[in-house]
Amino acid sequence: MALYSITYDLVKKKDYDRIYEGIKTCGTGAYARPTESQWIVKSNKSAREIVDHLRNFTDSDDKIFVIPVNGKLWASFNVSQKIRDWLGKYS
Repeated sequence: MALYSITYDLVKKKDYDRIYEGIKTCGTGAYARPTESQWIVKSNKSAREIVDHLRNFTDSDDKIFVIPVNGKLWASFNVSQKIRDWLGKYS
């Protein structure tokens, strides 16, 4: 099981509820949202499998970027304590 950072750009049609649904269902249900367009999810899937899953919730012109998060090698500024605690819990 790993943590992944997911970022996205919705280009023409901005169906945020749809991408949010995809992100929430691509892992174990454990996720955090440190910024407006970044999510951290806990998942058994690979980065490629997450991208393939999310393509079902986006349009062909949208952009998706998924990268593993090393639990101990991160820093933040003005990110809520709740998010930092979540990262500490799953790191």
